[in-house]
Amino acid sequence: MIPQIKKTWYIFAFLCALPVTLFHISCNKDNTPSGTRTICVTCANGGNCINDTCRCAIGYEGLTCETLSRAKFNGTWLVTENGSLTGSRKYPVTIESNYSYPPDPTKVNIINFYSFSDIIANINGDSIFIPLQYFYNTINYDIDMVKGAGYIHSELTTGNFSGITIRYAVTDTNSWITDDFGYINTNTQPSQWKLN
Repeated sequence: MIPQIKKTWYIFAFLCALPVTLFHISCNKDNTPSGTRTICVTCANGGNCINDTCRCAIGYEGLTCETLSRAKFNGTWLVTENGSLTGSRKYPVTIESNYSYPPDPTKVNIINFYSFSDIIANINGDSIFIPLQYFYNTINYDIDMVKGAGYIHSELTTGNFSGITIRYAVTDTNSWITDDFGYINTNTQPSQWKLN
């Protein structure tokens, strides 16, 4: 039988060694001939360090998961689209971070969507998703339904993000007629958004 003092000492030693052990799991020696330098990565915002590389939680990106993925979508965009019902048109939209409670780093608000309404979308990396939702149509004074998905792209020369291609469909819940932007019928054109 272990005396009480030794038992307490073993528990204390184990608890003190635990953080050191966990630290070494996420650290590796470098590949230099001496191999004396230890490379460690500290990942922010819930990211996990695997082989000295951060694996970011959804909603974050960057070398150490320090950047919100939705940040690159924020701004005012000029929409150019040709819907199956509405025809050719241009109008501005604004994408801004959504600060609802509880906080969700993937959510954004799209202001003036479809030229008159505000909706919520989700960001995952370079992709944007419009989950099925309803909004009030101020032109027809009824409720419409929308769903869609797209992605942000960059210029080949500069690498700066400059456009969003998004496919979506808006359905009038009174008539069940749908205005399609390449979401249902791939022969129709997707909506193109350029940074304004």
